Amino acid sequence: SDDKLNSLDVAYTVSGTVERNGDVLHARLHVDDRLRHVSLWSYERSGHANDQAMLNSSVARSIAGVISCAYRALGPNGLTDTELRSRYLRVCDLFVNHDDATDFKSTFELFDDLRLIMAKAPSFAPAQSDFAKFGAYLAPLLPPDQASSIRIEAAKAAKRALELDPHSADAYVAQEMLLPPTAGEKREGPLRKAVSVD
Repeated sequence: SDDKLNSLDVAYTVSGTVERNGDVLHARLHVDDRLRHVSLWSYERSGHANDQAMLNSSVARSIAGVISCAYRALGPNGLTDTELRSRYLRVCDLFVNHDDATDFKSTFELFDDLRLIMAKAPSFAPAQSDFAKFGAYLAPLLPPDQASSIRIEAAKAAKRALELDPHSADAYVAQEMLLPPTAGEKREGPLRKAVSVD
């Protein structure tokens, strides 16, 4: 398989195992960087052996969610540092696979990882737009004092994302989400802009 992957210039693979222990199936998966020989993300899920379709569906959704979020970090204009790539996949995992990161521990881990990526890779616009989007989405779930500071950070991140990439649809979506729900006309503008640049 290595020869085939090399001939196709495959840089990343999803691999794993499924084990059966009595009535339980346990899946372990990982995304690997073949060029640097490191694992970037791992994932585990268990399910009942009598409902293999449910486990397959759950695993597929989890992988697809993380990859659809993380692809920007893995491409030619993405992150070059392996640790930052791994952290970016973790951010995606926290948002996609941990109840939308609504528990505080996951939420703050997500924000801290994005802050680190923004500090170490300041020209990587997706980290800025993700902080803006996730911050706008998660702020209402936080205590008021923390929500206020996250909204301020999210607004700054959206502005910076658009400075780096005027076609950042997520940054416009974040700007819309940061407006009051009653500001219908003002909210329509950023959404139209997001559609036009996407």
